[in-house]
Amino acid sequence: MPFGTLHAAGNAVELHPKALLGAGWDDDPYLDGSTGGDAFARGLAALEVRLHGTGAWRADAELGVETRRYAEVDERNWTGGQARAAVMRRDEDSLLLLRSSSVDDQEPITAVPEQVERRRSDAEAIAAREGKRWRIEGRLGFDRLDYLEDAPTFGRDEKDHDRLRMGLSLMWLGADRSLLGIAVSGEDVRLDPTSTISDHRQLAIAARWRHAFSERSGAEVRLGGQLRRHDAGSPGGQDDRSLASPLAAAELLWRWEAQSHLFVGGEYGLADGAAEGSNASRQAMLVTRGMLRIADRLALMHYAHLVLRADTGALPGRDREERSNAVLRIGPEYRLGRGIGLRGWLGLYDVESRTGTDTDRHEASVEVVVAF
Repeated sequence: MPFGTLHAAGNAVELHPKALLGAGWDDDPYLDGSTGGDAFARGLAALEVRLHGTGAWRADAELGVETRRYAEVDERNWTGGQARAAVMRRDEDSLLLLRSSSVDDQEPITAVPEQVERRRSDAEAIAAREGKRWRIEGRLGFDRLDYLEDAPTFGRDEKDHDRLRMGLSLMWLGADRSLLGIAVSGEDVRLDPTSTISDHRQLAIAARWRHAFSERSGAEVRLGGQLRRHDAGSPGGQDDRSLASPLAAAELLWRWEAQSHLFVGGEYGLADGAAEGSNASRQAMLVTRGMLRIADRLALMHYAHLVLRADTGALPGRDREERSNAVLRIGPEYRLGRGIGLRGWLGLYDVESRTGTDTDRHEASVEVVVAF
């Protein structure tokens, strides 16, 4: 959250420079094949630009570069970053949003729980319209995942894919600031021609309930089902061509003051497979993040996720994989002054595998953060 802005009130252009410089230590088994620890330095520099057009128009863009350098093992060194842009028009009863992004990173996240260097590109168009008692929203998007190195458990081309996705939801206003409706979504996924995983198409239908506790806090629940169909003739010869699964998801955002908030989300349904050559998995996911203000300038921050995956199939002669990926990062942030803060982090990344090797990673770091 920016501490301030480099613009005067009423200006059409906002500039938000951001930077981070940190030092730490971790024992990273994935990047050098050993369990030895090593010190590292981390740096980040970014600039966000916001343009306020006439009426309800607005445009955002951000460009950032991040690097991590280790003291002893050069193979661990890594440089990435992100670029994103968005154009939005919002008024009292309609929304039009066009956005795109490209991110090079390697840290595990809920969507890609493995710790491996990759490039994620995304483009999406969203249009919504509201009446007095209803809201309709349509989405059309495309994303690409490209692994830039081999992972410990699969090759760099095995899970590269292009995904075309579509969605439509209709909500009706209920009593006491609640919305009730239905959402339909679909996707078409194409993988690298050398992959042993089959291309697939997927359809999901879910009932949605959304409730606002206040202007800054709310919850949402989705319940429904998914159907997934993989192409015949997979190079891996798997037997999970057609899959069906219940779909369940819940989210809670509680913001009890400007500098304190908590988000908790969970989901169960079909996802991409965990092991090399696996078409799909049944996945349960839990994620939480938040900030707790302890004093005027001191806050405690955290991020955690747990992803459990049970593969629906396997390559001939292999057992089906069951894998858990867990991440926890927690630490204090102290605001030294306007636009500058000091953070400390303790981190844990744990992987448990039925068919592979269990691994864990511990990290401790201190960062100076600037965000205007």
